[in-house]
Amino acid sequence: MGRADYWAIREGIKEVLEADTSLAGATFLIEAEVLFSPERCPYGIVYLNRRTAQPGEQRISAGTRIDFTSHFSIWCAHYSFESLPKAVELRDDFIGTVEVALMKNRTLNGTVRDSWLDGGDFFDTADEKSFIAIGEIRLVAKHIATTT
Repeated sequence: MGRADYWAIREGIKEVLEADTSLAGATFLIEAEVLFSPERCPYGIVYLNRRTAQPGEQRISAGTRIDFTSHFSIWCAHYSFESLPKAVELRDDFIGTVEVALMKNRTLNGTVRDSWLDGGDFFDTADEKSFIAIGEIRLVAKHIATTT
């Protein structure tokens, strides 16, 4: 069936992360609500943000195939009952481990032609019991959609 399979790409990202032994114990979700719960941490949520197609990059097969560049966000959360700096330290370590796992599998289990990291944002929050730090990993992927 022809088309771009965005859900399969998100699943490919999740599978790459779940298969990496350095991320054992972390939870990864797709297009889920961000819940600030220490019990869920560390966790990452994969979102598709946007896609673009450049007409100048289209091959001779134009009309039956289109090259897309899709932009994903992976929100990574960690917590501490101790302090905000500790939550930030744990989050930063978690983000680094997720980034390395993604760099080791640039085709995201064969769902895309190529992918790369493109920065991300950070934020944190606290309540009366815990401190939660969250960071975004922006992942860009090249893939195709076909009519067949």
